[in-house]
Amino acid sequence: MYRLDAQNQAPKWLPSPAQVHRKVVHILSSCTDESLRELGQRRAALVLLVHDVPSLELVLEGVDPRVPAIALATRGNHHDYEEDRAPELTGLAVYRRNLMRLARGAEQFDQELRFAVLEELANFFQLGDTRRAALGLPPLSGEVPDEAIAPADPEPPPEPRLDDEADDRPRRRRRKRILS
Repeated sequence: MYRLDAQNQAPKWLPSPAQVHRKVVHILSSCTDESLRELGQRRAALVLLVHDVPSLELVLEGVDPRVPAIALATRGNHHDYEEDRAPELTGLAVYRRNLMRLARGAEQFDQELRFAVLEELANFFQLGDTRRAALGLPPLSGEVPDEAIAPADPEPPPEPRLDDEADDRPRRRRRKRILS
C-alpha cells in the first residue's frame, strides 16, 4: 500500500518542495510565539526537509506513514552520555502528500501545513495550553480555556400566538362508541 500510494499522481495545486519550504519559513518567521519565531530567524537555520512521505525506514521504525510533520532532534554531543539532557531541535521534516490528504485545495493545504508545523513544534517544546491557544492550537488538557469559548447565542423568545392561528398541537382522536 505504501508503494502504491507513492505512485499516484499529485494534484496540480500541490506546492513543490521548494514552495513548501518557503511557506514553512514564513509560518515560523511570522509566528506569534517568540520562541517559534526565532526558529525561522536564527542564523543557524533550522534544517527543513520536505519529502512526499516518510521514508520506509522510518515507517519500519514505527513512525505513522500518514504523519504530516516530524520534529528532528539530537541529545547533543555524541561524547556526552547524560541521559537527562533535553533533546535539542535540529530540524523539521514535512511530508507533502500526507498534508495533501488532509486538504482539498491549495488554500486548505496552507492551513493544514500551518497547523502541522505549529502542532509538531508545540508538542516538541511542550508548550502549555495558553501558548497553544495563542497559536490557534487546541489545548492538550482537553479543556478549552474560557477565552476560547464563544458565548452561545441566546434562544429567541417564542413568538406570541394569535387566537386566529391554527393550533399546531396534535389533536387527540375520539373513539366512536359503538352501541350494541
